[in-house]
Amino acid sequence: MWLWLLACTSQDKVPYFDGCEECPKDALVRVAEVIDGDTVRFEGDEESTRLLGIDTPEVFTDNSIPECFGVEASDFTKALLPAGTQVLLRFDTEDNLVDVVDRNLAYVFVALDQEGEEQPIFTSTTDWALADNEVVDKIFINRELVIEGYAPLIAESDFIEGLRYEDTLRAAQDVAIENGAGLWSACEESE
Repeated sequence: MWLWLLACTSQDKVPYFDGCEECPKDALVRVAEVIDGDTVRFEGDEESTRLLGIDTPEVFTDNSIPECFGVEASDFTKALLPAGTQVLLRFDTEDNLVDVVDRNLAYVFVALDQEGEEQPIFTSTTDWALADNEVVDKIFINRELVIEGYAPLIAESDFIEGLRYEDTLRAAQDVAIENGAGLWSACEESE
């Protein structure tokens, strides 16, 4: 499975279909476990998937000391994506399917009902697309991590220009910095 997470809130909707002709098809999967703030493993896939476009502080480091806000970012992602949660994986272009260490890259969305609870199970990406035209909110997980201050965008030197949701992620980071959200006020290196 090629994966990476993104979600949007009802306050800032991300278009479900953006006309990316060269992107692989979306996939519906369930979360097996959250490895850290930007890495998730999905049921039926032994490989982990990295959230595309963002970089949470590390929890697992060579010196066994987590980076500033790494534990908080990991806990936030675990709260957003408990095991068993159904998510929609959205991929970027063929050039952006794996990172430098061969982890899958994807955007991840979770559907919510009117009360903010996880949406009933979809059986296909077609069901999801139909729900997209109804009043169903989706959390864009990658964006949530950025706007809440748990993750900056990936380093400029690693950034892939033209990502499907580049503008959305950059705008979320601008808001997080302006508000001093999360690591933007807690960690000296981020300032």
